[in-house]
Formats: sequence, C-alpha cells, structure tokens
Amino acid sequence: MIFLIANIILISSFGLLLKHSGSRGQNLLAVGAVNYIVAALLSIFSVVSEGRFQFSSPTMIFGTMNGVTYVVCFFLILYAMNARGIAVSMAIVRIAVIIPVLFSIIYWQEIPNGWQVIGIVLACISLPLLAARRRDNQPRGIASASKREETKWLGLVIATLFLFSGGSQVAMKSFNELSPPSEKPMYLLFLFGTTAIVSVWLLLWKRIVPSWGDIIYGVVIGSSNILGSGALIFALEKLPGMIVFPISASAGLLFTVVIAVSLLGERLERRTVVGMITTITALVFINLKN
Repeated sequence: MIFLIANIILISSFGLLLKHSGSRGQNLLAVGAVNYIVAALLSIFSVVSEGRFQFSSPTMIFGTMNGVTYVVCFFLILYAMNARGIAVSMAIVRIAVIIPVLFSIIYWQEIPNGWQVIGIVLACISLPLLAARRRDNQPRGIASASKREETKWLGLVIATLFLFSGGSQVAMKSFNELSPPSEKPMYLLFLFGTTAIVSVWLLLWKRIVPSWGDIIYGVVIGSSNILGSGALIFALEKLPGMIVFPISASAGLLFTVVIAVSLLGERLERRTVVGMITTITALVFINLKN
C-alpha cells in the first residue's frame, strides 16, 4: 500500500508544484523545460544501468509520439491553469482515460463491462461541467464580445487538452500491446528524450536562462514524474490492478483538488464541484475490471 500512496502523491505533484511555482513568480516555461530535461537524464540512467539498448519500431514510434503529446499538453495545461485552475486542468487530463478505453473497444475489440460503460457515460457528463468558465459578476446583458471570444478559446483549449491527453494514453496502450515489457526503459527514453529536445530548443529560441528557483522546481517535478511511474510498477507487484488503478486515478485527482483548494487558494463553483465528483466516480468505474 505504501507504493500506491507514493504514486498518488508523486503523480499529483506535477500539477500542484507547477501551480505553486507560478504563484512564486517562477518562469513556468523554464520550470517545464528543466522538468523534462531531468526526466530525460533519469531515463538515460535507467537504460544504461539495465544495459538494454535494443528496441523495436513500435517502441520508438509510440515513445516519440508520446513525447510530442506531453509537450503539447504542457502548454495547454498552462493556459487552462490560468483560466480554470490546476484542479480542473488535472481533472480534464485524468478523465481523458476514456479515449484509450474507446480506442481499445474499437481497435482491439476489447469488451467493456457494465461498470466501465457507466464510467464512460459519467465522464461525458463531467466534461461540460468542468469546461464551463467561471461566472462573471457583471449583469448578464453586458458581457463583452472579448469575453465571449475568450470563452470560445477556453473551450477549444480544454477540448484539445482532452484529446491530446487521451492520445498520450493511446500511445502508452499501443506500446504495451505491441512491444515487449523489457523495452519500457527505451520507451521512456524516447518519450522524455523528445520532450528534452523540444525543451532545449525552446530555451535557446526564447533565450531563457533558468533561475535557481526554476531549476529546483524543475528537478523536483521531473524526479516526481519518474519516481511516480516506478511506484506504480511496484504497487502493481504487490496489489491487483483492479485495486491499484481505480484508487490511483480517483485518489490522485482528489488529492490534487484538496491541496489546490486548501493550500493554493483555488475556488471551485458548485457546478465544478459536481463535475469533480462525477469525474472521480467515472474514474473508479472506468478502471474496474471483471
């Protein structure tokens, strides 16, 4: 159980530390870049320590694709975080699990059980509740055209974040189906190697020199990403997947919401709270296996 708890805390740390670093005035582009560079270095260390350098084409293809989706999602999370907060942003990322589920049903002919069908329906209900913009205090009739345009952009960003987060999980699912488990270190190397290359290019293009604060936050976030994945693997060795996955998904989001509200000062409207509860319930049902 200790590894499952560690996974919940470590995986949730990405969004929470990103939000906290922004509130402390750090350059979020620099923090994100350092995060991915650190993750790439740790991936190289993992590959070298195991001494397994062989990889198949699916490992390279889906690892690189996953890296691209990670980079795109990072920028989308920054926008969504400023508009709706980190709790809602991470809820969108979590609920995107329905995309690989639907992909598995269509492409690999996997048959969902009754609980998963209920979870998919609840996920579809939760999305508009999470995507709705905060209400303005202005009278309804004087909403400006710029506000309406901003709302449209927010909806587009959230929809794109949902699709790319789901695409990231489809890439992972494809790797698990088409590549041997022994190639996972190489998969992670291609994934974070891609993000690191983009990060270095971004720092050079924008002429950004990370501060010590940016570096510290980036190192902690990057380390938590890798350690969180390792904790999940160890948790699955000790506990059945039907326990690990529902608890990891739902408790991870719940932990993010509690910290974001209690320590980071985020406020949730009533409909957003309903969306969160629906999302957590959907995550439990989607991850239930027969």
